[in-house]
Amino acid sequence: VDNISTTDAYLAKKDSAEKMRGGFTLGVRFSKSISNNMFLKSGFQFTQMFEQFKLTTENERRVTTTIVTRTLVRAGLPDTTISDTTSLIQIGYRTQRNTNLYRSIELPILLSYEFGKQDSKYSFALTAGAIINLSTWNNGITVDELNQVVSINSKPTQNSFYTHQIGLSAYLSASVIKQLNEKWSFFAEPYLRYSLGKNNV
Repeated sequence: VDNISTTDAYLAKKDSAEKMRGGFTLGVRFSKSISNNMFLKSGFQFTQMFEQFKLTTENERRVTTTIVTRTLVRAGLPDTTISDTTSLIQIGYRTQRNTNLYRSIELPILLSYEFGKQDSKYSFALTAGAIINLSTWNNGITVDELNQVVSINSKPTQNSFYTHQIGLSAYLSASVIKQLNEKWSFFAEPYLRYSLGKNNV
């Protein structure tokens, strides 16, 4: 139970410090017709994701003690000395900011259904399949299990969320395609992607 609580606290701190800010994918694809509207597609692509890291931690704690002494003079009685002690705690915070970059070279294996072509130079497609992550390199900082700010490329632990091994993601997209000539076309493709393992971003 203690281990689960520690992990949950670490994940909450990590999630609060890191915010994904989008990214882009560029590449080349080759397609092979299976039927009039169905195509098998593959190729190579480069993906870069941007993440904003912001972590505020306690940097310094200073205690200031003030002692105020007063003497009471009373007629016919000995003088009385009274001391009051006041402590003030001052806490300083440090905020660390960084833009993390996650880059990868990937191999898509996709099945696509295209429609609306005919005499028009534009067509539309729905695409689903898998993305194989061939190589990944990252640049930035993160927070580890000891709440220390470390490089993303530091030696991974068994709980590390960033790996450089081959990974697999499920892929779903809709695209607009402009035919340039008989062999080449240009397309824009917003997509949804779900990693099937640890983050191979």
